[in-house]
Amino acid sequence: MTDWANWRDVKAKAREVAPSWDDAERVARRSRLREQMLASVSGAQLAEIRKQSGMTQAQLAEAAGFSGSTWPDANG
Repeated sequence: MTDWANWRDVKAKAREVAPSWDDAERVARRSRLREQMLASVSGAQLAEIRKQSGMTQAQLAEAAGFSGSTWPDANG
C-alpha cells in the first residue's frame, strides 16, 4: 500500500530537485495551466448541463447574451 505524502513535503522536495521551481516564469506557467484545466472542467460541466437542458450551443449563447461575433468558433 502507498503511503500518503503531505503536499507541503512534495513541494519542498520539488524545490530541492529543481531550485528554479519558484522562478516567476515557472510560477506564471503553472498558473496558466491551472486556469486552462479549470476552464476545461467548467466547460465540460457547462456542456453537460446544456445537453441535459436540451439546448444547442447557439441557444445557450443567445440565452447568455453572446452575439455571433463574441462566441468562440468551436472549429478553430
